[in-house]
Amino acid sequence: MENDQTGAGVSGDMGWISGNYTVVDAKGAVLDSGNYLSVHRRTNGQWLYIRDTWNSDRPPAPKK
Repeated sequence: MENDQTGAGVSGDMGWISGNYTVVDAKGAVLDSGNYLSVHRRTNGQWLYIRDTWNSDRPPAPKK
């Protein structure tokens, strides 16, 4: 998996990171790519994930 961070911010004890991702197989073929957003909260001096979401660039699977 490759990760390209494109944004980040902090306000008090809350922070966020956003970017793009690419998932490749062992031969280097792209399996998926898209965007992500992770939200963190500082608790006892540590940054902990509180929300994590991603959106694939690929179209949805067809209905069965």
